[in-house]
Formats: sequence, C-alpha cells, structure tokens
Amino acid sequence: MVVVGVAWTSACGRMSAEPMLDPMAMPWSAESGRCDAAATPESPLVIGWAAAERGSLERRLGQGLVVVRHHGCAIEVLRHCSVPGSTYRYGGFTGKREAVHMRSADDLWAKLPAGAAALEATLRRWGALTVTMRLVGMYEADRTAVRVDELAGDCGSATHVVTGMQVGAYALEAETAGGMGGGVTDRGTTVLGARSTTRRELLTHDGDPAACAIAKPGDVAPPEECGAPLRLELVPLGERRDAVTICPADHHWTGTACEAAATSSPAVGCPVGMTRVRGGGEDGGHVDDFCLDRTEVTVAAYTECVRAGACTPADDGAWWRDVDSDDRALATEACNGARADRAAHPINCVDFDQAQAYCRWRGADLPDDVQWAWAAGGGLQERAYPWGETPITADRANACGVECRAWFERHGRRRRMLAQRGDDGWPTTAEVGRFPAGVGRWGQLDLAGNVAEWTTGDAGRGRRRVRGGSFWDQRPGSLRTDDSGAALGDRRDPGIGLRCAAEPDALADPQAYDD
Repeated sequence: MVVVGVAWTSACGRMSAEPMLDPMAMPWSAESGRCDAAATPESPLVIGWAAAERGSLERRLGQGLVVVRHHGCAIEVLRHCSVPGSTYRYGGFTGKREAVHMRSADDLWAKLPAGAAALEATLRRWGALTVTMRLVGMYEADRTAVRVDELAGDCGSATHVVTGMQVGAYALEAETAGGMGGGVTDRGTTVLGARSTTRRELLTHDGDPAACAIAKPGDVAPPEECGAPLRLELVPLGERRDAVTICPADHHWTGTACEAAATSSPAVGCPVGMTRVRGGGEDGGHVDDFCLDRTEVTVAAYTECVRAGACTPADDGAWWRDVDSDDRALATEACNGARADRAAHPINCVDFDQAQAYCRWRGADLPDDVQWAWAAGGGLQERAYPWGETPITADRANACGVECRAWFERHGRRRRMLAQRGDDGWPTTAEVGRFPAGVGRWGQLDLAGNVAEWTTGDAGRGRRRVRGGSFWDQRPGSLRTDDSGAALGDRRDPGIGLRCAAEPDALADPQAYDD
C-alpha cells in the first residue's frame, strides 16, 4: 500500500487516527521466496513431512476426504474440517520402484517442497539427497471437486482437498555428491538398483519394502507396513455456489428473500432506487439534503447503460499503472464485466470517467466526498461504521475474512491480516444488498465493503477519493466511515465500483419523513 498522508479531516470535522492509505495499491501481491505456490506442484511428495502430519493424514483417510491448507511449500491437515458423505476407495496397481535425486537447493524445493525447509542444511552438508520408493496402490476420492460450502467444521483456512494419495514405502538418504550411478531419466529420476559408489546415511523411512513385495494389483487395501503416504493429489476448493438473485430497486436481499429496504426515511422526492439523505450541520460545514443510491450499481444496471450507447463496456480485465502481469491476471479474475452470472453483483473494473458517465446517463452524478462520508456516518451521528459502532462482523459487510484468505491462498498469495475473523461467504464481490445487518441510517446498503466507491473528491495528482473499503480489504480501518483512499482516475480495479447521487425534487416536502 502507498501512504499518501497521515490524517485527514472528515466532512464533520473529525480527525481520523487511521493513516490515509490507498487501499487499491497491491492487495493481492505475492510474497517473495522459494515457496511461490504458483510453482508448487499439485501432486507433491510428502516424504520428509513431519511424523505428526503423516499420522494425521493416515488417520483421516477413514473419515472422508482430507481437507488441507496448502500454501507455498507448506501443507497442513485440518483435523477438524471434513467433507460430509465423502469417502476414499483403495486400488492396488503393479508395484513401481522409483528414486528421486536432489543435488541442489533448487532440486530440493522443486521435488520435495513439503520437507525442503528442514532438509536444506543437510543437503548442503552432504551434497545430495535421494528418495527411494516402492509404490503399490493409491486411495482415490469419490469426487473430483469440492466447494467451500460443502465443508463442515473448523474450515476457515482450508484451500485444497486430497483427491488421491499414492502409498507404499520409502527411504530418504543423504549421500555424497560424487559418483552417483547411471539410469537417470530426463525427469531426474532413476530406477532402483542403478549402480552407485556414493557414501550414504539413512535419514528417515516409512513402511517396509519387504512387506510391499506381497502387494497385488487387485488389492482392496495396502499390505500392513506398506501404506505410507508418498504422493498426494491436491485439488483447490471451488467457490461456493449461490443462486443469482436480482431484487427490485427498492428491495434488498435478506439471505432468503427480497424484502423492502429497511429505512427510516422513504425516498421522498428521489429517483427510483435512491433514498433521501437528510442534510444538516453548521455554518461552514452544512450539507444539503441529497438522494443516494440504496445499493451499489449492479452489472445488470450498467449493462443497460452500455446497450443505450451512453456507457463504454466495463473491462473484463483489471488495469492500473505499473501493474505486473501476475498481479493483473489475479485481479482480473475478480472483474465482473458483463458476466451473466454476476448480474446482481456490483459493477467493478470501471474507471472514474466510466462511473461518472453512468451516473450522468441517469440524470445524476457521483457523490462528492463530503456527501458520501455524511451518508455513511449517519450525518452528525458520526458513526464509526454505517451501522453504528459495532466492529465489522461477517453478517454486516463483505470484507476480507477467512473466505478471502482461502481464496488468495488457493492462488498462491498469503493473507496475514483480516478485516474480520468470520466467513462472510463471498471471497470476491457479493450480490448487492446481501448484508442487511450493515444498513446505514438512511437505508443505504454496502456502504462498507463489497466494492469501494468512486467519489468526485479530488485527492490531487490526478487522484480521486475512493470510499468504503472493498471485499478484500484486510485493514478494518479501511471500512470506517472516516477513512478514504485515493486512486488515479484511469484505474480499473475489481475493488472499485460506484453508486450515484442526485438532487431531491424541489417540490417534495422534506418534512414528509421523520428523521
């Protein structure tokens, strides 16, 4: 993130203790190091894995599919997470013998990622490591894909399921680097029995090769002492499937049905889909009444503007200055564009000019920074969050929680800080209005989280004020009503969307509603 200030004064004259950050900077950046999960195989050897983890894996096999957290080179069995109703079936195959040689740190991290950290010093001391294996069969899952919403238990950090596991026996030996025998294949492995004059020391082993000799292709279980886990087949968890529900403009989604938006003020003198925000304040800080969209602008609504020829299509790809190809590819996955399955989600990956063009097509405009902060903070109530002072919870806002962390880790990125500790069910954007518990004073929904929103506020140097925080903001302060970020106007970011503001009808009686 890029610091652009230390503190700022809100529309109500408050001084924020939060630093004024650009929440759009690089929320998906990878951490450097050998363990970039993008290069980590989905079929890793688990030889050299800690004995406790290997035992936990074997124990879990009889209790349904094994769920793991797989990030970088680390694999952790989640003992209290399960896939109800799932099972494995064992099948024997013709016995295989294999040896894997590692002569450099790069070899070690590539071929034995789960144990590389603990073995690197040994490799430097000896010069080479060799794993010899006898494989006799494998456990195969009864399904090839599992969604997040199919899990049960403590699954907040889950990223993958084990859909297959090859078993048998192995020995891991350290050896001198010189004089290794032939038989090396083009993939760096040899058949057991290749001649070697190296000096060796047994480091660890599991299973008994002699017991593996009695294994047959038709076995329904591995022989005793020949069922050690050798190689896993991992499949990333799929995202939860939620039905796409498009509610009328004056309704919001409660989680089970579309209901009229709960608000203390009707849309007196406001266009359809907006509610009236009561102004106030004192001389020098007065805010006039204005109308503000009840929800963020959806993909469906923006598409209508495109069809009318008044808007340019939302980008299917993310873009900002100096973005690298990996970050752009990952951010692009969260762009909603014109995706039919995201019709009720907020439009995102639109720049400032596109957002402003949409609002003007409706005879409105983007809210200015003062208006947005006034509406979110409940005016002179100066709420910390649109709903009040209660901290962020999974039912109040779509912000980065455990679901977000799991999504990033499935894509090889790490998340240490979370805006809230629960699972809000949406790793990227949610359908608008899905968090009625987070409703603001005048009926607006998603003023915190889901997507941050463009305002006309000028932040200098070509930047515009961006408000509300987004679905993958990790810093709780980013969702506070007195916090703002700044983004260059040409930025197309999955974490930025919009809502519109308008002047109320001058003929409407502002006293017609009770504030």
